[in-house]
Amino acid sequence: MQVTISFLCQTLSGSRYFRYNEAGVVSSEKPFSVTYGLLPIIHEADHALDGSTLWVRSGQENIPALLEKALERHVRLIVCEQAVYDELDKLPAQGRAHLDVLVVENSDEALVTTARAWRALSTLPVIAITGSVGKTTTKHMLASIFDRENVPVYTAHGNNCTLEGIALDLLHITSEHALAFFELGSKSFGNIEQLALLVQPTMGLITNASHANLGNFKSIHSISQEMRSLFKHFKPSQIGIICGDDDLLTPYAFINPTVRFGTRIRNHIRANRIKTIMQDDDTIATQCVLTVYDQQQKIILQGNHISTVYAALGAAAICHFLNAPFQVIVDGLESFRALPGRFQPLSLGVAPGVLINDAHTTNPESMKAAISAIHGMSQFENKIAILGDMTGLGEKEGFWHRQIGRDLGKTRSINELVLVGERAKRIGETAPVYMGVHYAKDWHEAQEAAQSLTQPDDNLVLVKGHNAQLGNLVKALAAH
Repeated sequence: MQVTISFLCQTLSGSRYFRYNEAGVVSSEKPFSVTYGLLPIIHEADHALDGSTLWVRSGQENIPALLEKALERHVRLIVCEQAVYDELDKLPAQGRAHLDVLVVENSDEALVTTARAWRALSTLPVIAITGSVGKTTTKHMLASIFDRENVPVYTAHGNNCTLEGIALDLLHITSEHALAFFELGSKSFGNIEQLALLVQPTMGLITNASHANLGNFKSIHSISQEMRSLFKHFKPSQIGIICGDDDLLTPYAFINPTVRFGTRIRNHIRANRIKTIMQDDDTIATQCVLTVYDQQQKIILQGNHISTVYAALGAAAICHFLNAPFQVIVDGLESFRALPGRFQPLSLGVAPGVLINDAHTTNPESMKAAISAIHGMSQFENKIAILGDMTGLGEKEGFWHRQIGRDLGKTRSINELVLVGERAKRIGETAPVYMGVHYAKDWHEAQEAAQSLTQPDDNLVLVKGHNAQLGNLVKALAAH
């Protein structure tokens, strides 16, 4: 079972349905006689496939070009507002052959309304994950574990913080799926509660509450409150999972049962005896003892970033309450590999060594964790940290950049520091005097600096930050 035109028309009672025949002329066929599925549903024609649905957003720009490309790629249905339909009617008739069009008053509102109705029909477990950092890794760990067991899961795209983004994902859930994993992001206070009301999760997990996007909130405590609102409408039968090591989450009582994960002994799901090890193929891994209630086993996780450990614990907690066998959880966690841009090891193309691509997100906690992780990679003689601006920190951004400089004093194994951007310069104000500090205004200058600082062998280069500049830098340094 998946979304059909008849379902849309029943849900959107004020909509108007048009079907074009082989000559591109509107026919008299009614929507209840049309039963084909609408997936995939997309917003951009660049993503269109033969037979897909184009849902044109309210206020979307360059409509004529969008429609022309959509027809070239043979979309089967277009959902749009009247103004877009008027533009469609101006195009050559042959391009509209066998096309269906649903005209709605407001396409964004129609998308959310349809998603809400579709979610109400679904009975599969839906897990929502929120938190300042670690959401995407946890979500993909879960997908990896169940994929290994051939359990069909739907994994929502990206870190959604809009109703429309979540709604589009909800419409892609079909009767073939057994589970669905959603990642809920927040840009302002109230986002999480609003998104959770649409998703209607059956279980929820909060990875942590940290200083990411602090500029959009009054304080770190308001960030914690925002994350905790995931459970605001939970029933006493619904399980909520939180990081038990996060003192911004643990003091609070919830109406629903709450399970804790972390490294402290009080947690229900925990990791201890954590240490970095070198594997036979010369890659770095993390060894720890995983405890899930009364079951325990030594496991090896790829990489040595502490956030991987926490993501593994969060994933293990969810799997446990989805009745996954303990050995399935262990095998899935051990087989997981880093996602692109999240402390991802790559071959360094400009010199012998390893490039760590951590250019997906940046905030004080993740910056400190990345620096600590490369400090623990003791087999490299020459370590270069390339750090970009941390954004979204509001009026305290100067303090947090300088704090990273102070934290670098705990990692004496890093030889050189390349700072990219105006904000990142402040890291240099408090960086250790023994560390070589270099400034770059863009990725080209950072590339030149990195190339000049590499040695004949044993190089480790960390790129940490989140913008197109550092993404280009990773591509340049990894190129052969």
